[in-house]
Amino acid sequence: MSELAKGDQGKRLGSLLGYGRSPINSLILAGLFGAILSGVSFFYTIHQPWLGLSFVESDLNGLMVTNVDPDGPSATIIAAGDILQSIRGVRSSWLSLDKELLIEDPDMLSSFSEWRKLLRREQALYQAMQAPVVYIQLDDGRRVRVQPAGMRPRSSLSFSYFALSLVALLALMLGAGIYSVRMDSLPARLLLVSGVGLAIAASSAAVYTSRELAINPAQFYFFTALNHLGIFIYTASGLGLIWHYPGSLKAWPMARILAIFVLLVWANEQGQWLELPVHSYYFPVVILFILAVSFGVMQWFQSRNKPVDHAALKWVLVSVFFSITTIMVLYFIPGMFLHRPLLPIVWSFVAALIMYVGFVLGVIRYRLFDIERWWLNIWLWFIAGLAVIAMDAIIGLLLPQVGTYTLPLAILFTGWCYFPIRQWIWRRLFANSHRDIGQFLPALVLSIIKREADDSEKWWGDVLRETFNPMHLSRIDALDDVCLQDYGGKMLVPSMCGQDAFELCYAENGRRLFLPDDVKIVRSLMEIVRRTEQQLYSYARGMSEERRRIMRDLHDEVGGQLLTLVHQSAGGKEAALAGSALSALREVIYSMDEKEPVDYEMAFSRWRILARERCESAEIELYWPVKEDLEHGLFTNRQYYNINLAFKESLTNALKHTGTSEISVLMDIRDGSFRLEIKNDLGKPFPDILKAGKGLHNMQLRIQEIGGKFDYQIKNDSFSVIFLVPLDAPNGEG
Repeated sequence: MSELAKGDQGKRLGSLLGYGRSPINSLILAGLFGAILSGVSFFYTIHQPWLGLSFVESDLNGLMVTNVDPDGPSATIIAAGDILQSIRGVRSSWLSLDKELLIEDPDMLSSFSEWRKLLRREQALYQAMQAPVVYIQLDDGRRVRVQPAGMRPRSSLSFSYFALSLVALLALMLGAGIYSVRMDSLPARLLLVSGVGLAIAASSAAVYTSRELAINPAQFYFFTALNHLGIFIYTASGLGLIWHYPGSLKAWPMARILAIFVLLVWANEQGQWLELPVHSYYFPVVILFILAVSFGVMQWFQSRNKPVDHAALKWVLVSVFFSITTIMVLYFIPGMFLHRPLLPIVWSFVAALIMYVGFVLGVIRYRLFDIERWWLNIWLWFIAGLAVIAMDAIIGLLLPQVGTYTLPLAILFTGWCYFPIRQWIWRRLFANSHRDIGQFLPALVLSIIKREADDSEKWWGDVLRETFNPMHLSRIDALDDVCLQDYGGKMLVPSMCGQDAFELCYAENGRRLFLPDDVKIVRSLMEIVRRTEQQLYSYARGMSEERRRIMRDLHDEVGGQLLTLVHQSAGGKEAALAGSALSALREVIYSMDEKEPVDYEMAFSRWRILARERCESAEIELYWPVKEDLEHGLFTNRQYYNINLAFKESLTNALKHTGTSEISVLMDIRDGSFRLEIKNDLGKPFPDILKAGKGLHNMQLRIQEIGGKFDYQIKNDSFSVIFLVPLDAPNGEG
């Protein structure tokens, strides 16, 4: 049968069964399997002999009681602080009680012989506690009689039991959740298998780590073996995942090789054929850990020239090695050499679960296993439904006496308490996940207004950098529309002029991939920029037309009348005043013409003639050194007009208010700025601190209007006015 025919047959079979390959069905099946594991674990945990006591090691010979359940068999018979030395049944001999019976995880025993010894002690203790009555010898000489319970109540189960059960369910569901949308991916299948292994290991450990003193030795052996098998499945699958993701290191069937290896090790444990070095149970785990480190290094070098694979690998390695390194350092290695872990077994399983949480975050941020973000929505729907059902169940358990009112109370509590709290938590956790175009508009519009017309490409790159904070931004060949590449690792954005384009790599400085929502944001920004530029262009064109109309009116009406006044004046003071007014009017008109810049040399010549005429009429000496190496260039009309008026005002102030006998003018162009200093001696007393009058204030405003700086100084019987104007200032344009 061909592969295509097999695939069609499988699809038809799935349809007939009513399941198919939908993500929701996969989650439901995983949930059912998890429920079966939890049910089996719960059944065998509560069906254990129970005295209603909690113990710790005693410095003396025996076990110290730390807590007595008030509803347990030992209530009023044994008290907290009592030390139990031995126990026997009706027909059994006395059995000593010591700290070995409190070993939470029998894996701390380094050899098979020690494990067989513990099983024999558990066998004798379990048989003794199967009797209707047991006798307990206390260190104070008392001998008490207790009737053990054949089952323990649900309330006696420890936090460790519920935590391990939760870890099992979460590992299973998270692994199944990723597999459900990438069933054809080998890494996703390996992740599912590792989740199944961790679920089996955690559920099994919940049974024997929750024992009070005694447990059925057959169950003890079975669940310990099941726990070891689950740990090997979890470890080998994680190792296979590192081998195959993001790309296979070799063409070897590494998953099968690892499966054979762990099955042989597990079979050796059950048959107890060969004692391994250092620790018969943990030595193979250390070997697998060393292999995991080696595979991780190999993947690192293999993906170093593949940015997308490298980014995904970083997240995988952090998730995997944080989990397994924590477990190795705090649990396995101390267990091998000290026979006592540094943290309880429940926290080692929590550390193992962190790997799956890391993968979920990697799917959301880096699209691990090529899974889209809608995978998260499937989970949210599934969890939301379970949460509502759980709320109803909790209310039913907490308020059993309300009877028929349970459903209305559940609805009210869910609507008024659960949903508001859930929304509040959601907003706190995902406040920055939704990117709204409105948050970029104020800064965008302001930058459009302030930007320089000849630097639009650099400006658009700065906007993209501010909006997305990419790890890297570069120029590429032109393209027509925004698009994503490398599964969101890159976003290509056209320039506003269409001459080239920008390539953005990894948003938020590498913390996430680009999403389709980011493409929509860029398209919206580009449309806003285009429309804003059109409005600004229309506004500028209207301003230019109005300026030209005013220029024509001034030239034709006011200029014509002043010219008539000059010709009709017989000469003398009136004619000179009319001529001066006509010259000033022409300067105003020219300053409004954006297309008529003024050459530096022309401006300097005009200012020198003006200063010489003013000084000669006042019989004052003018000192104006000429620099031969001044740069060549153009003032805009606005720059020339403002500097010219400020220069005239400074000459007027020097001649009118200071009683000067000499004026010096120093000019220089350096580092893109024009510097003009008008200096005169003081012929009469002058205050050290000058109160700025209207003249100084007007000069300051005119210089600042074109983006410059204004200053004045009084020192050594001289007064100086200084203009510093950047020649490329955007405000200097007409």
